[in-house]
Amino acid sequence: VEETNVLPSTALRLGGVIAGTYNENTPFAAGDGAHAAEASLMLGKSFGASGFGSYGGLGYRLRENPTPDELFGSVGLFKQFPAVFRESDAFTTSLGYRHVQSLDGIDIMGAGWNPASGSSSGFPALKEINQMIEGSLSYTDAGGRQYQFAVAKSLDGRNTGDKCVFFFSVGIPVGIR
Repeated sequence: VEETNVLPSTALRLGGVIAGTYNENTPFAAGDGAHAAEASLMLGKSFGASGFGSYGGLGYRLRENPTPDELFGSVGLFKQFPAVFRESDAFTTSLGYRHVQSLDGIDIMGAGWNPASGSSSGFPALKEINQMIEGSLSYTDAGGRQYQFAVAKSLDGRNTGDKCVFFFSVGIPVGIR
């Protein structure tokens, strides 16, 4: 839903995860080896013509046992700098906070912890809590293509590694009429 003078842009996102074929019961595996479905509500609001705005989202991830379900969310601020090289391009910077929290599970070295017994008593079954700070720089060219570089760093957590994540993405608009 498009932003108005009063209401933020609003999007409902639905997604799915297909379990991988890796050994999920090893430290720092690529994932938890579980199929999942998730839904989230995302919001964004510009503050007049200043180029400043805010964003946020809240979601729920339903995962198969023994991997616990999760709540996740983010909140942040952005600043857009329009017409940097041309009248129809823009740079955008953002800074935000992200939180992911399992709703139940076991603790590393706690009761029931025994990775040698399988995933139901190992890493996929952990009650993981992860708090991160994130930032990005993106450029949107005159053709509407977006190039983004982002970084996120762990602030605090439980049963999680100290993470520093870098990524680059390219968004290409597709005209649907």
